[in-house]
Amino acid sequence: MSCNDDSKAYLGWAPPIDFTLADIEQEAAASGASGRSLTISFRSDTLIPTGAQSRSVGVYMIFTGSLDPVITAVQLQVVPQVGNNGSPQQQEAISVAIFDARRDPSPQVNCPGLTYYNINASETSTLAAEEFSTAAVVGAIIQFNDAPVEFVSEVPIVAAVGLFLG
Repeated sequence: MSCNDDSKAYLGWAPPIDFTLADIEQEAAASGASGRSLTISFRSDTLIPTGAQSRSVGVYMIFTGSLDPVITAVQLQVVPQVGNNGSPQQQEAISVAIFDARRDPSPQVNCPGLTYYNINASETSTLAAEEFSTAAVVGAIIQFNDAPVEFVSEVPIVAAVGLFLG
């Protein structure tokens, strides 16, 4: 499969090509993201990984589209923990940026394939490194380039997103 062929679009998720200002404002209020974004939940009945256990967020793309950069930001959704028993400090997840195209070098996009966005506890600005290390990682928000496009063939197609532990 080539990343220049969007004929397999039904195999993945593509961000919307048309959205209004009201749509953007509603999405931003709901998720903290804007424009084209994908919110992922890493829910598990058996294992809730912590920041210390998390190595990277992998995005598997099957089509990259024409926008550059393709992904403009990656944020983890974490729930801070307190005490030795790991009880949640709060119920609501907070966003912790792990990649921002405005300040970070973009990783090489592998397509078709996984592109890894590395997690570095010492570089998070939302939580201190120690707080991040014990926080439960419950999801991610992937933000895509929200430049105007006319056709769905201009936006990327994502087949999977995963949290890699290490």
